[in-house]
Amino acid sequence: MGNTILNDDAIGIIIVRYMSMHLKNLCDVHFKETSWGGFRIIDLIRGYDYVIVVDSIKTGKSKPGEILHLKTSDLLPTLRLNSFHDINFITAVKLAEKFNEKMPGDIDILAV
Repeated sequence: MGNTILNDDAIGIIIVRYMSMHLKNLCDVHFKETSWGGFRIIDLIRGYDYVIVVDSIKTGKSKPGEILHLKTSDLLPTLRLNSFHDINFITAVKLAEKFNEKMPGDIDILAV
C-alpha cells in the first residue's frame, strides 16, 4: 500500500515492486500494489488464505526506516467515519468479515 507521489508513503509500493521483480518465479505468490483505501482493499485480499501487507506507518515511537511486524489485532478500527473513503484497513477487514466475505485467515503487516 502507498502513494508514489508522497515520498515517505511510497515505501510499501517500492518494496512490493522490488520483491515482485526478484521473486517472480515463485508459484502461488501474487504481488499487488495499491494506492486505494477503504473498502477497495477488500477486493484485493478477498479469497486469499494468507496476506502480507507492506505499508508506511507513523507511530511517534519507532525510528524512521524501522520495520515493525504487526498483526491485525495490533491495529485499532476507525472510531468515527465521515465517509466510506475514510475507513482504515483494519475496519474494512472487520466489516467484510461481518458481511461473511472470505477474508484471509492470517494477515501479517510489515510497517516501515
